[in-house]
Amino acid sequence: MEKWKQTMLKEDAYNVLKEMKENAVKVYGKKMSFGDIIKESLNKELSISLLDDTVKSYLQAYIHELNKNDDIIGAVLFGSLAKRTWNKYSDIDLLIVVESDPMKCLHYTDEIDKKLYGIQKEIFEKGYGFYVSPLIVTVNSLHENRMIYDEIRKNGIILFDRNNILRDFMHEATKSS
Repeated sequence: MEKWKQTMLKEDAYNVLKEMKENAVKVYGKKMSFGDIIKESLNKELSISLLDDTVKSYLQAYIHELNKNDDIIGAVLFGSLAKRTWNKYSDIDLLIVVESDPMKCLHYTDEIDKKLYGIQKEIFEKGYGFYVSPLIVTVNSLHENRMIYDEIRKNGIILFDRNNILRDFMHEATKSS
């Protein structure tokens, strides 16, 4: 038999948890307890917070640069970093969703790599092999049935998302699995 413990919360804290619970139903397609919601949120944040500060700075700068391009809809971290199974030679798997031409975005990511070379060099000097390995797709291709999307849905961490397109994608994928 499950034990219940009454806890007093400030109304604003309760409202935040209640909203997260409602959103979890939309995203995961199932009801979740407050405890499960907190664990899920912390696990995703924890995977990024465990990274070396230089690697975190690099990832933040990379996302900042992606966000400057209006054709880029959003980005999701996936793979070993999202699953917390990375090692010092891991790459940074990043789903990048674009409105139209993936090749333009590939050229743009090359420019970001050049711009962030100094941070990247510092990462290599610390003995890490972290670099961004982009998977660039169009919004329309998000509706295709690809096995990689199952992994992204299961472990992905949305880093930025214009107009909730990635949130909807994650929810859509959850419903189909």
